[in-house]
Amino acid sequence: MILAIKFDGVFYFATNHLSYSNKENIYNYFFNPENLNIWAYPNQNNIVMGNAYQSRGTDILRYIELPFNEVNEKNVSEILVPLVKKTYEENQILYNKDHIDDNIFIADKINAYAIGFSGKVHPIQNFYCTRRDYDIFIATDLLLTKHLPPVERIVSALENAFFLNGFPVFPLAIISTDNPTVRYINSMEDL
Repeated sequence: MILAIKFDGVFYFATNHLSYSNKENIYNYFFNPENLNIWAYPNQNNIVMGNAYQSRGTDILRYIELPFNEVNEKNVSEILVPLVKKTYEENQILYNKDHIDDNIFIADKINAYAIGFSGKVHPIQNFYCTRRDYDIFIATDLLLTKHLPPVERIVSALENAFFLNGFPVFPLAIISTDNPTVRYINSMEDL
């Protein structure tokens, strides 16, 4: 699961350990930034990217060279989506030419987009979550915590959504377009 939010012109991507539940040693796996489903392209205007669902897709996307330095709808829909489809096809993980079987996020300091399974590009205005069943909990919490700093808002929203669904929220990993270094949060005391 990935949550993307915008706060004061900065995009934040957050993920938690439940995204890796099929891994044998979940915590060692999760705490290695090379294994996360969110990452940064630090040499490209602080572009951050995330991928939900296929870990193999994440492994491939993390190392593709982005042929642009600005995230906008045209670059994402006309360059990135075809590049993802081509790369997935070459690596034999594109099972249907009409679907990429992933939910991909990309952002720079100005724009953020989600690419759905069909390859359709959706702009991210305020927030976007790959778990659509969590939307109402996350949206409500984000509205009620506008006075808090962004990372605290993210943690609060995820904590409430996961709690209501019976899952632990910690540990979390967060990156942003302002700081592409992964920040791990193991508890509320880490804020």
